[in-house]
Amino acid sequence: MEREELKEVGKQILNIGVAIVVFAIIQPFIKHKIDVITTFFAFLSYIALTLIGAYLIKKGGKQE
Repeated sequence: MEREELKEVGKQILNIGVAIVVFAIIQPFIKHKIDVITTFFAFLSYIALTLIGAYLIKKGGKQE
């Protein structure tokens, strides 16, 4: 993959992580239907996707 493509894939992975936070953590909290196990796995997924996305963005950045 080209460097710019890696950067864009990293950005999309970060967007997926944000969607997980919104739909799996914030939305159940607002509706008062919090499940601890679902929240825990959503948080772990968010952390993993954030790390992967940040790595790809850094790897896709220009090195001068």
